[in-house]
Amino acid sequence: MSVALHDDWRVDFTALGQAIRGDDAQYAQRGLQGLSRRSPIAQPFKSDYGLANIKVTGNIGNLRLISSVGIVDNDLAENYDASRLSDMPLLFRQENRISLFATEHRLNYDYENGGGWLIGASHIRSTSRLSRSLSPAAIPVPAPGLENRLSEWALFGEATIGILQDINMTLGGRISSASLSGTALDVPVLFDLAKLKVQGSRTETSFLPSFAIAATPLDTLTAFIRFQQGFRPGGLAIDGPTIRHFRNDRTSTLESGFRFGDLGRGRFAVMGTVAYTDWTDIQADLTDGQGFPTTANIGDGHILSVQGQIAVRPVAGLTLDGAFIFSHSQLDSPSRVAQSFLTLASQASPSVLLTVPNVANVSGRAALNYRYALASDSDLVIAASARYVGKSRLGIGPVLGTEQGGYLVSSFGLKWEGARSEIFLNVGNIFDAEGNRFALGTPFALPDGDAYTPLRPRTVMIGVNFGL
Repeated sequence: MSVALHDDWRVDFTALGQAIRGDDAQYAQRGLQGLSRRSPIAQPFKSDYGLANIKVTGNIGNLRLISSVGIVDNDLAENYDASRLSDMPLLFRQENRISLFATEHRLNYDYENGGGWLIGASHIRSTSRLSRSLSPAAIPVPAPGLENRLSEWALFGEATIGILQDINMTLGGRISSASLSGTALDVPVLFDLAKLKVQGSRTETSFLPSFAIAATPLDTLTAFIRFQQGFRPGGLAIDGPTIRHFRNDRTSTLESGFRFGDLGRGRFAVMGTVAYTDWTDIQADLTDGQGFPTTANIGDGHILSVQGQIAVRPVAGLTLDGAFIFSHSQLDSPSRVAQSFLTLASQASPSVLLTVPNVANVSGRAALNYRYALASDSDLVIAASARYVGKSRLGIGPVLGTEQGGYLVSSFGLKWEGARSEIFLNVGNIFDAEGNRFALGTPFALPDGDAYTPLRPRTVMIGVNFGL
């Protein structure tokens, strides 16, 4: 909802609520008939998500102000079959309750020649409380859990100046101070003696620079080169019966590319980029020796990617577009944790086992959109698309390095658009393709490597939207 307070001032209110319930996990096992699996107990899950945000925008003289405040609450509960650890059916329960408060305020000024500057400040405060249990389904017994708390203050800014005709340079930076603290929950008395392992706090100060040069020799051509850094804070993670720290990770990306054409003014547009990312102390989700989920730093690595996109409008109302991305990733300096997984390797080549988790080697998309004007101020829209998701690996090493991806899905849509309403028909996964979206069922069965998360089957949706 938006409210106009004045010609130059507006307040936007956003609220979102979502509740998802699942009676069982959504994975299957290879070698069984259809999309089925063998499991002695059900593995239900739930997710409750709520968001509220207020944003104020307006002008103060020649300055533009954007100020926002938001809160998020998320409660995720999962159940996994852990019967592999015992001769009886066992259920591993995990519930993660996350609360987040975020506020950001920025001022910017734009020059007529395309330059300008921006300054701002932000604050984030979050709490994540993870509780776990492992026991027969009817008698839950608490297992070690933890609570992570983060409070971050940041100042940021950037300025764009013209250095030559049609060439602009942008310099920017972000300095942040993050206070992290954590406490272990439900830790057995035996481990309470090692206080340094079950609770801790620290402050991390980071400076993230950014730099870019953009040249526009033609109205429809822009070439650029850009450098930017980013990071994620560290925290505490459960490792078996103990609690340990994992460090913050950091990315440094150098990207160069071009954009040519504009569908708003012509019939053709194309873009291409090449990017190299250096990633230090990569945070990744792993499992301990028994299969319990944990988080650790797996080492330093890099990602090299090439991507492109082309869009064509051969006749009025018809748009064809396609995009692709090729990626090569490598874990260059595995940490001790990663090396312990790699020692299990026997036949697979290191180049395969050391790919960065969940980075697909190639992906692509092709789409068609046709809009036909009808009488009575309404349009008929036809849309079709196909998307290929390339192969990637769940993690590192022979156990976690299960392959996923490598599938093609297509969709079709038909829509009538009126002045204030629309009627639509959407068909997803037209050819009912099968594939592996995510190569994980229950982490306690990872050594078997036979679990996969299938694609959503052919789905038909009919709906009506109304506007006021």
